[in-house]
Amino acid sequence: MNFANVHSFFHKFIPFPHTPDEIRDTIKEFEDNDGYPMCLGCVDGTHIDIQPPEGEETDYYNYKKFHSIVLLAVVDASLRFTYVNVGAPDRCNDAHLFNHSSLSTFLQQPLFSNIKTNIHQTPCYVRSQRPNMPHYQANFNYRLSRTGSAIERAFGQLKNRFRMAHKKIEFSIKNIDNIIKTICVLHNFCVNTHDNVETEWTINEPRYRKPLCNNATNNATRMRHALAIHFEQNPLV
Repeated sequence: MNFANVHSFFHKFIPFPHTPDEIRDTIKEFEDNDGYPMCLGCVDGTHIDIQPPEGEETDYYNYKKFHSIVLLAVVDASLRFTYVNVGAPDRCNDAHLFNHSSLSTFLQQPLFSNIKTNIHQTPCYVRSQRPNMPHYQANFNYRLSRTGSAIERAFGQLKNRFRMAHKKIEFSIKNIDNIIKTICVLHNFCVNTHDNVETEWTINEPRYRKPLCNNATNNATRMRHALAIHFEQNPLV
């Protein structure tokens, strides 16, 4: 793919749901697949191993002790990327990237808050499961993890299909941005055409312990509790 065409292909093949029908269809797919209500996408970041720009090595050195940039992405229930932000130095954590992204601003539109359910719907956060946790809270953690695994599987498939994303990429940062955007577009094209990932080359996306954020709001706590009760009353079949 010619890098000059990346921008047009990128917005065509990686569209975030932006109409009421698209939003409802995306939510319905998550609910049908995982029984998780009001989910518009799963968001997370993954490391892309790079040769850092000369003189900027510290900015790109991550807590896993190698140089990388962050690919922050959102996927739908079919593992298609619906949002991609790539190129930030690894010293920027996922929450910082999201809060300063165009997606964060976009989600403030009334379009999204106007689609409601009878479950309190403020963004929630979850902490690690602890011993003696009540069953309904442990069940919430399981359901959240089950649905959230979509982003990990999408990253695994991306690196499985395009092996260069699993190795150190030694190009300029600008070219690396375009390369990653290109393979995200191609990944979506593969999903849309039902192209299967070669299982003999499967790469499991490694999970790393990220720094915990203990900030919680009253809305977040209420959201977690409401969903936990909903899951307790509506178990998976």
